[in-house]
Parts: sequence; C-alpha cells; structure tokens
Amino acid sequence: MSSRELWTTAQAAKHCGVSPNTYRYYQKRLGAPGPVLREPGRDGQNLYRAEEVRKWHTGRKGQGARTDLPKSK
Repeated sequence: MSSRELWTTAQAAKHCGVSPNTYRYYQKRLGAPGPVLREPGRDGQNLYRAEEVRKWHTGRKGQGARTDLPKSK
C-alpha cells in the first residue's frame, strides 16, 4: 500500500466500519482525518490519505469506552 494512496469518504468510512455520514461526524467531533484534496469539478469528491485514516482508526477508543472517567494513577 502506497503512502500516497487516497480514499474517498465512502472508502474511509468503510475502513472504519461506519457510514459516510458518520465518518463526516467523526471528522467534526472526534478528530478523524480531514480531506487533503478535492477532485475537480462540481461533483468532485473529498480525498483522504489512507495512511492517516488507518492510523487514526487504529488508535481510536472502542465502542463503550468510558472517556468521562478520570485516569487512574
């Protein structure tokens, strides 16, 4: 896999196991990587670096993670 591999929103979402709308929500609220390029034209799609999406998804807390609790020492 090339470090220059680019994914559409649908591809990034599929990798994360969510819908494209949910992936866009993750960008706004949870810090998912944003687009680095937009395809030309009126209907151009946002493109994301596949490597960044993979890295973010790997480090993400799982479903049900209690992020509201203080960290124990």
